[in-house]
Amino acid sequence: MKYLPFILAISASHAYAQDTSLRTQVDQVLAPIAEISSLPDALHCAGLFRSLAVGIGAGTDISDGAAAAEEYMATTGGMLWFNAEGTPDTTPEEVFDVLVPLINGVAIIYIDQLPTLLGEDQNPLQDEFFDQYTYCTAILEALQDDTGG
Repeated sequence: MKYLPFILAISASHAYAQDTSLRTQVDQVLAPIAEISSLPDALHCAGLFRSLAVGIGAGTDISDGAAAAEEYMATTGGMLWFNAEGTPDTTPEEVFDVLVPLINGVAIIYIDQLPTLLGEDQNPLQDEFFDQYTYCTAILEALQDDTGG
């Protein structure tokens, strides 16, 4: 995981660079874990990928890829939780009892906006959504390259 420190540094700076309505809503959902380095970004990406998997519908290459990306980012989030200082000793099941509702909360924000985000009419939320999607995809690819996954 030689690229992980670099990815974590980028994710920390990225979190502060955005200040738009979707980001504000997501930050509110992820506030309980905001102090755990890089965990909010991992869960944000997991939620974004989940919204695509659900919003597009099962059985397509895109939705299957989004579901796999969500699983990878959620697992990364679990590892970040386990490695963070100050988090309680928990079993994997207990960690996901904490993290899954946060991922669901992020996914709901995006699912509620999918008609606007994927519509043909240009709007500011589309740019924010696609910027976040590009960011999440870059993190996912870097993590997979680093782990061979």
